[in-house]
Amino acid sequence: MSPFDPSTGLAADLDLLSEAVEAAGVAAMRFFGKDLKVWDKGGSPVSEGDFAADSILRDRLMGARPGYGWMSEESDDPESRRMAERTWIVDPIDGTRNYISGHKDFAVSVALVENGRPVLAALAAPARRDLYTARLGGGAVLNGERIQLEPPPAFAEAHFTGSSAMVNWRWWKPGQKPLQKPIYLGSLALRLCLVGTGRFDAALVVNPCHEWDVAAAELFAMEAGADVLGLDGAHTLYNRRSPVIANLVAAPDPLMRDILGRLA
Repeated sequence: MSPFDPSTGLAADLDLLSEAVEAAGVAAMRFFGKDLKVWDKGGSPVSEGDFAADSILRDRLMGARPGYGWMSEESDDPESRRMAERTWIVDPIDGTRNYISGHKDFAVSVALVENGRPVLAALAAPARRDLYTARLGGGAVLNGERIQLEPPPAFAEAHFTGSSAMVNWRWWKPGQKPLQKPIYLGSLALRLCLVGTGRFDAALVVNPCHEWDVAAAELFAMEAGADVLGLDGAHTLYNRRSPVIANLVAAPDPLMRDILGRLA
């Protein structure tokens, strides 16, 4: 098989991806709520559940598509993945602190990226029994049902998800920051997905994150009818040598344009 086989259809890849993500979610749940092993990796935790999910995802996805690239929070090969036409971008457990503490808001999150942009996404939130999937141009699906956003409210009535840092005055023009306190979720991927479902009207990420945190959720939110942009108004390019993303905002128009116009 060549490094990239264009005859490999995205529909087959989405089936493969969905099954792998659900299997990884099952593996993660075997440790959930138990006294699991946890290690420190430079100030953030990683658990045996993260490694178990990562192993299943790599075995299933790379075993079936050996010509694709691989970027995971727990295992990355930047030289080979940057040569690949398609790359899996993986967070085996997004929201590890929640997972370790027994909180249900965590997700197994995987995107397939082609030419720097996500084309497939699957996210399992196994403790909540939710499966989010999306295909570029093919819509967003939650638990088998197509999702399409309603028009958003005005800025003053919008419900944000994010950290308390997003309401710091320095991010906003004078008098322009949100009036309502943002709701914090420990999984960044789920924040973006819940913008896609309409649970929140917008998400704002002002602290640096990584490609694996948001690649899959970005596609789900966009296919549901939102947009996901940097604070400079540009889309993120994925599968870069450095996976760090400075900031993001997710919201449907016209709320997105209003938010960007209010940011400092």
